[in-house]
Amino acid sequence: MQLLQSKYKDILNTKRVTSHALPRIVEYLFANPIITISRTAKELKLDYHSVQNAIKTLMGMEILKKVNVNKRCGKLFVAHEILQILS
Repeated sequence: MQLLQSKYKDILNTKRVTSHALPRIVEYLFANPIITISRTAKELKLDYHSVQNAIKTLMGMEILKKVNVNKRCGKLFVAHEILQILS
């Protein structure tokens, strides 16, 4: 788990991320590898659009993947590498 945390921190440092939301969301993923934008924004007390933009960035870095579910659940995003370790 610590190796993966270090890997993600290195990725953020390499990309020179300036978003304050990204590191917080990455840490949050280790406790909650399946997230929604609204729940993450509420839990971390962040603006919805900041979380939305951070999730798009994390998807581009292949840290998160969007999961297709029914409309009732909303959009789910999964950190597959973290989930595999926790399983």
